[in-house]
Amino acid sequence: MWLRESSCPEGLLFCSPQNSNRIASASSVSHKIKELLRYAGIVKEKEGAHLLRHTYGTLLYSKVKDLALVQEMMRHEDPATTRAYTHIDDDRRRKATDILTKMIKR
Repeated sequence: MWLRESSCPEGLLFCSPQNSNRIASASSVSHKIKELLRYAGIVKEKEGAHLLRHTYGTLLYSKVKDLALVQEMMRHEDPATTRAYTHIDDDRRRKATDILTKMIKR
């Protein structure tokens, strides 16, 4: 829908609301993404472009399971920042808990 209705010249996904020949500012893009996400029924604590970045980091980690690669792709200096974008899924958490429970029972 966005691509069909966009008034931006070819090659620009988001353009300035004041001048369609100029690239949009970061705040303008974030605002537009918030609108699009709300239109799609996606309302989260993290909104706008940051939600997309968070989703990218989380999905990339879920596929590659390589924190160093995700850190590099997201251009984080501190691995702790990257860890905030990763989520240990419930199955892995249960497996780890089961392993620890078995070790304790021995």
